[in-house]
Amino acid sequence: MLTISENSTINELLDSGEFIFFKWENRPDWPVSFVSENTTDILGYSPESFRKGMISYSDIIHPEDLAHVLDEVEQYSKTDCDRFIHQPYRVIKKDESIIWVYDATHMIRDSKNNITHFAGYIMDITPLKERELSLQKRTENLKSEIAIQTKTIQKQKERLKEDVKVQKTLYEELFNSTKDGIILLKNESITEYNNAILKMMQCDSKNDLQDMLSSFFRDTNPISMKDMFTQAMNEGLSRFDWYVKLSDGTRLWTEVTLTPMQIQNEMTMHSHWRDITRRKELEYINRQKTNQLIQQSRFAQMGEMISMIAHQWRQPLSVIAATITAMQTKIEFGKIECCTTQEMEQSSTYLLDHFSKINTNIQYMSQTINDFRNFFKPNKNATNFYLSDAFNRALSMLEQSFKSKSIEIKLNIDDLESIYCYENEVIQVLLNLLKNAEDALIEHKISKPKIEVFINKGDDTQSIIVIDNAGGIPDSQLEQIFDPYFSTKSKNGTGLGLYMSKTIIEEHCQGELTAYNADHGACFVIKLPISITLSPSSKSPRLP
Repeated sequence: MLTISENSTINELLDSGEFIFFKWENRPDWPVSFVSENTTDILGYSPESFRKGMISYSDIIHPEDLAHVLDEVEQYSKTDCDRFIHQPYRVIKKDESIIWVYDATHMIRDSKNNITHFAGYIMDITPLKERELSLQKRTENLKSEIAIQTKTIQKQKERLKEDVKVQKTLYEELFNSTKDGIILLKNESITEYNNAILKMMQCDSKNDLQDMLSSFFRDTNPISMKDMFTQAMNEGLSRFDWYVKLSDGTRLWTEVTLTPMQIQNEMTMHSHWRDITRRKELEYINRQKTNQLIQQSRFAQMGEMISMIAHQWRQPLSVIAATITAMQTKIEFGKIECCTTQEMEQSSTYLLDHFSKINTNIQYMSQTINDFRNFFKPNKNATNFYLSDAFNRALSMLEQSFKSKSIEIKLNIDDLESIYCYENEVIQVLLNLLKNAEDALIEHKISKPKIEVFINKGDDTQSIIVIDNAGGIPDSQLEQIFDPYFSTKSKNGTGLGLYMSKTIIEEHCQGELTAYNADHGACFVIKLPISITLSPSSKSPRLP
């Protein structure tokens, strides 16, 4: 039995807490027989309004939730349980605001087990319910978004499958319809190939093609197929020309491109083969035409060379003629005595001295002919030589002509190493530049004609610079001087000299030939690599 003080304490706790305690009669509208005093603070209704029947509890239940609450009471009333908990529902406060409540109800029965009252408490759980509803709403939105995204992904997947199907069909059509050969390899073994490569290589089957490809890996041709595969693996790409002699004797040139790629997590080498035989034939024809032009350019200089030979020979011929004349005169006038031993020795010494002088001049003339003959002899092989030696050979053919015209030659040479290039072609270009300088100096009547030559070295290049003091090239013509058939000479200019010089230096010798105007005349610069690079095609068998 609780004391009055204890009952008072409990009532104070009930009236000041967050729970509202109710006792309802089991009659329609659930008349309230007891309610805690804190109902005013929580619901806004006074306890008296409930106890005097001014408002029933069912009146404050949200209309949308009332049926559900009544149904729960009815269902639990049919059971033997003493208490139950409602699903959270909404009630309407006096100020018409709505809150969510937690409702725990105890059923009070009489001796006949009939429910006479309901006793319980409700608690405001609005913040918790709102968070739950918000989370539920976000969950529903997320499910909806997932459903939409899933549908979108499914559509994209279907489109991608269709695209892949189209791309596969397109690739198969390209793979089989292209005129270029394609081979896929794994460890030098063929996995896929198209019909074009069979036709190109004159093979009847995959085995024939594999046998031919295996022979390529053994061949150097002159480059190594194995080396090209290694280069492709290291650098991601390798492109080179490959020469094949087919079973019927036909010569086939192909351009091969190797590209490594991952297919089904395995490294595969994609090889692309293009027939470039016609291109090689045209390149060969063009090389022949260029060589013919170079030779024609040499022949165009032949008239000038004959004049140079005449200059070179004039002095030794004069010496030979004077020596013979002196000998003839001495013989005719009996000045050669052979009566005594002393006279014979004197006469013999005289004759030997003069014969030696004649022989020296004949050797000089013979060397001059050899220099010109070597210049006009076609030479296709690169050799090691010094630029200073090449320049001196070119100068030796023009030296007498320069002396007769009082042209000063000033040579400045660095400490150089040899270069690997085509010496005769470099000499031809030097001859052309020196002869052009000579012609310009004479044409412009320079009082103190001079040609200055510098031979310099760079990191991996060497340069020859030829400068004259003939006044330079008109600016309007400077950009055209290397064009074919364009000449700055007032007469006897073919317009091929500088064109062929540039072709020789840049296409054959892998260098540069440029020109500009210096302070007092034209300046031509030849820049050559220390060693030219011979391309694989230049090493390969020549076309007929």
